[in-house]
Amino acid sequence: MTTGELKKDNTPEVIALILVCRVFLKTATDEELSNFLVKEKIDWTLFYDMVRAHQIRPIVNKVFADIKINEGVSGRLQSDCMQITLRNFEHYRELIRLSNLFQKAGITAVPYKGCLFSLQFYHDIGLREFSDLDFLINPDLKDVHAIGEIIVESGYVTGFDAPEKFREFYFSHIREFKFLLFADNKRKFLAEFHSLLNDPVFETDLPIPNAYLFGDLKEEILNGNNLRLLSPTKHFIAMLTHHGIREQWTSLKNIMDLAMVIRSDSAVNWDSVFECGHTYRFNKVLAVGLQIADDLFGVNAGVPYRKVKTITPWLKKLFSKHLQKPGRTWRNNFALKLKSKDSAGDKYRMLFAHARHIASPSILDYKFVQLPRPLFFLYLFVKPVRMLRKRVKGDG
Repeated sequence: MTTGELKKDNTPEVIALILVCRVFLKTATDEELSNFLVKEKIDWTLFYDMVRAHQIRPIVNKVFADIKINEGVSGRLQSDCMQITLRNFEHYRELIRLSNLFQKAGITAVPYKGCLFSLQFYHDIGLREFSDLDFLINPDLKDVHAIGEIIVESGYVTGFDAPEKFREFYFSHIREFKFLLFADNKRKFLAEFHSLLNDPVFETDLPIPNAYLFGDLKEEILNGNNLRLLSPTKHFIAMLTHHGIREQWTSLKNIMDLAMVIRSDSAVNWDSVFECGHTYRFNKVLAVGLQIADDLFGVNAGVPYRKVKTITPWLKKLFSKHLQKPGRTWRNNFALKLKSKDSAGDKYRMLFAHARHIASPSILDYKFVQLPRPLFFLYLFVKPVRMLRKRVKGDG
């Protein structure tokens, strides 16, 4: 998309941010960016808010450091990025420490996302914002218990409130387990363990099993520690499920990650990616991401794919990122998720899954009334009573 085309529907701040990303990716020149900024009046406070909302402060900071654009924003970004780099290294050291603990205990816990994605595709741990420590684990309740014991002994506390009697039932209905480490009454680390990569209710009809991702693990030495990691192709697929299927490409960080995968010298097998997309029904999601990366950043994967008729709904959501409240709920991007389904049948199955999920019991129902294990099926009837009581109480 040319600057003129971008001007039709976007503010100068949005266009400036896109041009900065292009300069970083070397699909635009410093002169193009500088000329645009001279001609346009930029609200730099709004620009900074957008950069922060899209979580690409290190990218913008690097470009600003090279061509000296705005001293006020540059100074703020430099300060932010010093903290981001320090925090990223802290997360890296903690990831290595936890990985060693799990390896010694004979537990399969494969780290991904976060600092590992930065190292694999950006080749610089400081160029990408992230906040959590993520691991893929086997869907085995024994492993979950063992991980819990190890990590709690390391100072973490559980991030899920499930009473012992309800825990087995709870574990069978969720796919991720959270543990937190606090320092000075502030959260220092959040470690998430995913027994399933994607949510079969909100994301894909057919779950992508971790066993598929573990099929070609590779051994790599990091800081003298031997770790088992996902191959570049499987790591990319894992990120696709987060950035594309779950978040629907609604952040420039998501698009930048995709662009860096395309540009990276890491060997991503695109045939395997599209084959996986066909099997698990997310090829349209992948196509949307590839189109956005090409249109906004001028980065092309050089592989044939079936383009969608219009990516306008995704671009509207993307460009309003800084106006959205932080945090995610299952309702976020619901319309985009429906649009991104590969077929009408996939859309109907998603709607049915959502309706079924709404009726499914949760931990809140257990707290509302505690039943013995043989009577857990009655929570199907307890939930509507609890919801009705909540509504009446709320209205009062």
